[in-house]
Amino acid sequence: MDNEIDYDYWARKISKYPIHILKDIYFSEVAPVCGPNVLTPAPPIWQGFDAESMTKKIKANLSKRRDSFFYRLRYDANVLYYRVACRSFWIPIEQAILRNRNEQT
Repeated sequence: MDNEIDYDYWARKISKYPIHILKDIYFSEVAPVCGPNVLTPAPPIWQGFDAESMTKKIKANLSKRRDSFFYRLRYDANVLYYRVACRSFWIPIEQAILRNRNEQT
């Protein structure tokens, strides 16, 4: 939370992908895993995230979503919530992606 994020660095890594797909991945896969932490006033994880652990959690969520109708309903409701609650976190990411694309042309 209090670490500086180099959006331009990350944008260079992902800007080749369609922005609508990146946005969907952000809100439907990443936000359900990271959202509870970043939306907490005193987050338990503030030094960074373990990429392997996050990947496992994302895969587990997607698997449960695929296998259970009721989990899918709850999960999709959470995604709608995160589209609103984490919108401000997406804006600088999208701006960096667009900036990177403009620099490449």
